[in-house]
Amino acid sequence: MLDRFESELSDYLSDPTTSSKDQLLSTLTSLSSTLASDPDQRGYLSSDADRFEKLITQDLKRLWDSHLQLESTFSNEQRSSEVGSEAQVKRSSSIALVVALVRLLRNSMAQCIQAQRLVYRNKATLEPILIHTTSFHSLSDPALIPLSRSLAQLLSNLITSNPELQKAFWNEHVVIQGSPERRFPLRLLSSTDHSTQVATQVLLVNLLKSQDEQASHERCQSLVESDQGLSVLHTLLNLAEAAVLEEEEEEEEEEEMRLQFEVQEETRSSARILGQVEEVEMEGKDTFRSELSYKVSKKDPSETLGLIYSIFTLLFSQGLCGQLLERLGPRREEEEEEEEEVFETSDQEDQIISSSQLTFLRLFDSWIHFASIESSASSQQAEFRCGGRGGLDGLANFLVRLCRFAEEAMKRGMDGDQRKEDLPQDKRLIGVHQALILVLKCLITVGLIAGGWSGSQDDSPFPEMTKEEGQEEDPQLGPECRRMLTSLRQDAEVVESCVDHGLTSVQLESRSGGSETQALLHRTALYSPALSPFRARPGSKQESFTTYQDVPEGHAFSSTGKATNLSEASDPPSTSSSAYGFDHLKRDLIRFLGVLVYSPVPIKIDETFSDVIPRSSSGVVGKKEYEKYLTKSQVRKVQDRVRRSNGLFDVMNMTVLDERNPYMREHAIFTLKYLLAGNKESQDLVSQLRPVEPQ
Repeated sequence: MLDRFESELSDYLSDPTTSSKDQLLSTLTSLSSTLASDPDQRGYLSSDADRFEKLITQDLKRLWDSHLQLESTFSNEQRSSEVGSEAQVKRSSSIALVVALVRLLRNSMAQCIQAQRLVYRNKATLEPILIHTTSFHSLSDPALIPLSRSLAQLLSNLITSNPELQKAFWNEHVVIQGSPERRFPLRLLSSTDHSTQVATQVLLVNLLKSQDEQASHERCQSLVESDQGLSVLHTLLNLAEAAVLEEEEEEEEEEEMRLQFEVQEETRSSARILGQVEEVEMEGKDTFRSELSYKVSKKDPSETLGLIYSIFTLLFSQGLCGQLLERLGPRREEEEEEEEEVFETSDQEDQIISSSQLTFLRLFDSWIHFASIESSASSQQAEFRCGGRGGLDGLANFLVRLCRFAEEAMKRGMDGDQRKEDLPQDKRLIGVHQALILVLKCLITVGLIAGGWSGSQDDSPFPEMTKEEGQEEDPQLGPECRRMLTSLRQDAEVVESCVDHGLTSVQLESRSGGSETQALLHRTALYSPALSPFRARPGSKQESFTTYQDVPEGHAFSSTGKATNLSEASDPPSTSSSAYGFDHLKRDLIRFLGVLVYSPVPIKIDETFSDVIPRSSSGVVGKKEYEKYLTKSQVRKVQDRVRRSNGLFDVMNMTVLDERNPYMREHAIFTLKYLLAGNKESQDLVSQLRPVEPQ
């Protein structure tokens, strides 16, 4: 059949008529289908190296040169002419032949290492085609979409299960210094074609998920550390964000179509009953179904999300979360974009959170959430590990930085007295609020996986510590989360950035580093007071204010919320449920504090702790006993730190109903229980409190 192809190719190039084109295209399609279904044919084709290389160096080159020559004869008007014009037919036919031969080469490399090597050896012929097809102008050309799609699939097949070519391709086309035109994965990800994007994402998964674990780790590391790799990650995160928006839009459209169909059916049923129509055609249902099936066949955003999630899962499993979170910051985005200088406000010039960081945190939150499920459901967790120290450490520093900015921004907003009804004074707080919720959720999940246990660090002062008899060593996510929980409990800055407040100016000046921040929990309570879910029924002057519930029998309005104001005001209050109230922030801060002070082993009220762990008579410390002692001693330190920071009163003030923070009261009660457990000083402080009449 190759002889027939060669003959038909020569006939077409000498006389490019419609019949010769159709005959050549039919032969190429038949050859491609045979190779796709028959592994023996793939092996047979690549066994003759000279003949196979001729397909690339001569046949493909001749077809591509013929296409470029044809393109050079077209004017811009002819290229943009209507579909079906003579110029467009010639151009489409030329592109279709190149696509057919590229697909033949793509199929020949499936599970055929010899074919992969031969294609890569002759990549000098393919590179000009890739450079031309992945240019911005070509990626925007609908006629060239099938070619860019086929080339992306060819590259994916080229390196699959071939460590040698994976290494060469990675260095030459992913993290290459200079030569941006040869960074094909990044350029292909910029395509508007969904299938091209998917094929390129499969290519990246195959490159990162190598059979060689060391090579996989090195590539993940270089993807995060290099500017070229960071550009790829930014692009992937942008695609993930777009896919989420598309899914939401499709769901809204589906719901709207369902509602329209139901209204239509209800109208027709009423018409039948009233006898206003004799016959009703049931076409709405079929139209609805056909439009849904068209959407599914046209594009599936969940496929893109799944592949991007797989790529970032590989990065998470290598312990690169904290490092990548820092690298994705807004300053890095500005360096990558190299935009022209623009005049902006001071708030916009110093961004705190980038959209890439928010999307990244959502992916990490999903990953660690499913890791916790897998951890409790099975002992086989090879896919869910943090890959060594430092994988989660960056989250704590990130949290402290966000807390510091949010507290200071809220304070400026309260001092300026310029709050708007639906937005904070500093617009950057909106993104910081979203990031805070995501980081807190991740850290809360870490604590849940750890089960409240502190874990030994690599620099443990007890190298002679041994495992208990029969205790299995778990190399997966659990120990990493226990080590992370230990780090959080030991970091005074983490607790103080959440609950420390009420210090004098002299005390503030004497504090160093990040500990200078006052409590975010305290500041948020002042900035966004608790909003009771119970409303007084509005009178004639409050007809527009419809968000209320009848007050239950025996319920008294809380003076800490807004219910009293609502019941007494003649007009709707300026601070209502529509105001920007940092939803769920107080609740999640309380939950996070509860994770830090929860101890799975009871702490006795007269129990004392020191830096020297008690030893057994033999001098050997068992791992279980060590972790028990470490957990209790660290929880006690957190309890004392919260008390000294006046955080106990903030937690007690959270034991109210708040419409913006569902179940905040229940989480506050849980946290308060473990803040007081086995701590006499904290219990004495609370016992001194006396009820007062609200003013």
